[in-house]
Amino acid sequence: MDFRDALFNEIHALMRRDKDVVVITNDMGAFGFDLIAKEFPERAVNLGIAEQNLISVSAGLAFAGKKVFAFGIASHVAFRCFEQIKLDMCVGNLPIVLIGMGPGLTYGNDGPTHHATEDVGALGCIPNLTIYNPCDVVAVGKSVQLAFETGGPCFIRLDKEKNEPVWQEDEAAFKAGVKLVKEGSETLILSTGIPTYRALHAAEGAKAAVADVLQLKPAPKEALLDLIKGFERIIVVDEHVKTGSLYSSVCEVIAENALVKKLEAVTLPDEFLLGSASRDWAHEKFGFSVEALKQRIGE
Repeated sequence: MDFRDALFNEIHALMRRDKDVVVITNDMGAFGFDLIAKEFPERAVNLGIAEQNLISVSAGLAFAGKKVFAFGIASHVAFRCFEQIKLDMCVGNLPIVLIGMGPGLTYGNDGPTHHATEDVGALGCIPNLTIYNPCDVVAVGKSVQLAFETGGPCFIRLDKEKNEPVWQEDEAAFKAGVKLVKEGSETLILSTGIPTYRALHAAEGAKAAVADVLQLKPAPKEALLDLIKGFERIIVVDEHVKTGSLYSSVCEVIAENALVKKLEAVTLPDEFLLGSASRDWAHEKFGFSVEALKQRIGE
């Protein structure tokens, strides 16, 4: 099962249980969406290529009592729709779950138009919005459940790599928003999304702990503090520009609690990645590769 299958399977199950759940898209094709539309044609709508309208229609449906899932390419729905997300979706604290397909450099070869490498920093400033960044299919399904249960506006970043899940069903860590996926004693690697797997492989055989952060906003500060307190060295790995990333949240936790830690960041640079900036190329260049992370851990 891939990320999209996990997403649409969970939405489909919710739609069978709750007649008020609807799903809409801005002309992004998905097999799971087609299956939903076949069973619930009146509750699955393709609005065409009109991102801002996607959010405004979602708001109208929510005001009419519907619980809305809306999806499109992450960079498009985050930046073309910023005003609509703020005013139509979040001011009213509406039950809308927006799914951004392809966070970070998922669509790296398509250039800056498709890079979602600043979206968390931008959307994270908007009150009432909860942001999830799942790293595996189990976390995807649970993110859908958690977002639905909030009853308010949420943003789920949906990647597409296939990896063995590090999250398990029905564990307490989901509520905390953070899971320690590898024990360690010297260095703590805090990662989110797909880079968690690079971090795990890099930490093999090393005295480094690895934790995956599922909920990016509101930042799970209590859970992060509990982890951070036990280590002198913290490495944050996030396929996002540094500003507004997981690194920013970790900085807040350290500063607010007057902690003294050696803090390092593996993030993307403050620049546009032009040309064919594939994920593999960027990971080699900016220190996300397993070898680069392994070397950093050993420093």
